[in-house]
Amino acid sequence: MLDINEFTGAVWERCERLQDRSVPVMTLTGSPPETHRAAAFRHGAQTVMDKSVRKAELRASIRALLAGDTDA
Repeated sequence: MLDINEFTGAVWERCERLQDRSVPVMTLTGSPPETHRAAAFRHGAQTVMDKSVRKAELRASIRALLAGDTDA
């Protein structure tokens, strides 16, 4: 899980490294523009969630990622 305040090259590199290792990536961020959301998926994130996220929604997304559901 990456808690992102800014979308930078370093963030995208981290997403890609995790994806290369088959580690599911979830990002938490404060209402990103649609272009940033699309970029997060392009760079390996399986889930992009806006802060503030409800605990039940967060738990469900984590469970789905751990189960291998890429539509989390």
